[in-house]
Amino acid sequence: MAMNLGNGQSISAGGAASTMPDRKSAGAGLALAHLPVTVQILLGSTRMQLSELMELKPGHEIGLGTSPEDPVILMVNGCQIAKGQLYILEEEGDKFGLKITEVIQGNSAS
Repeated sequence: MAMNLGNGQSISAGGAASTMPDRKSAGAGLALAHLPVTVQILLGSTRMQLSELMELKPGHEIGLGTSPEDPVILMVNGCQIAKGQLYILEEEGDKFGLKITEVIQGNSAS
């Protein structure tokens, strides 16, 4: 699986599972491990007229076209890499967690 990091850069698992990476590529992977990325969870989306957007005030509601049971999308640097289900963390009852249900293979920047 390759993960696109944007700006033409990507990280790839590459090779068969039984193949060990050489020291040079292992070092490059470790260097990239500390590269900051933007992670987003996409719950849904909608389209609006600019005039509607400008009239938004506290209390207004916006429908996202999805139900709570629908999978959400995990995005890294603007690229979809996985889908999952939201759940409430038991140890922190007021916080959400994400359970990955599908990893998107061969993702790339659109």
